[in-house]
This record gives sequence, C-alpha cells and structure tokens, in this order.
Amino acid sequence: MRSDNRPEDTESCPRRFKDLSFDEWKNLYDAKPEHFEKCRLKLINDLVESAPERTKGRLKGLIFQMEAESQRSKSLEAYNMRLAAMMMDTLGELKVQLKRLVGKDSRNTVQDQIPVKTATVLSFNRVTKAGKDNS
Repeated sequence: MRSDNRPEDTESCPRRFKDLSFDEWKNLYDAKPEHFEKCRLKLINDLVESAPERTKGRLKGLIFQMEAESQRSKSLEAYNMRLAAMMMDTLGELKVQLKRLVGKDSRNTVQDQIPVKTATVLSFNRVTKAGKDNS
C-alpha cells in the first residue's frame, strides 16, 4: 500500500477516462479484468472527488445504485437495460421539472405530474397452530 492508501497497482491507471480509447479499455479488460476494474473504480472515485461539494452526495448515491444494479443483473445486457431504464425514469422527471420552470402554464396539472409507481399489495392469511384460517 502507498501512503495515500491507494493500492500500488493503480499507478499504471490512466489519469482520465479520455486518456484511453475505447479499444484500449477493451484490451485492458480482455487482458487484465482485475486491473481494468481497479482502474475503473479509481477513475470514478477521482471524478467524484473532483466534483463540487454540493453534488458529491448525489454522485455517490448514483454510483451505489449502479453497483447494486450490477450485482442484481445476471448479464451485461441485463445491467445495461436496467441502467437505461434508470436514465429514462430520471429523464422523465427532469422533463416534468423543466416544463414547470419554463412552460407557459406553471400550474401543477395532472398531465405534468411525475408518474407515481404503484404496486399491488397482497394479503396473506395467517394459519394458527390448530390449522385454522385466522382472518
């Protein structure tokens, strides 16, 4: 370990995402997937740390969500679809807010409201020790 608590093998990581081309990133992933992942995480963390204080919390939250989706997804395609859905949800919310800010009618109309996600709640009856329905 180095004195700044970063593993030494991140020394060979690029300083910025644009320092490597897509093909170079792909080649790094193909040749050394562990090193690719360390470099990816280092660059993401460096980017968050360079952001203004007011946005760091939101960025860290987004990264957490993305990593959680990565763990939940069974394939890279499923992960990409989940991220695309997250982006589309956020884009829809931003469009509604923008419309309210610059629109002709800033009143909160039904069509301008952010869609609410709903779920059906299922009720389950408890069975007592005697085997009778307790509803």
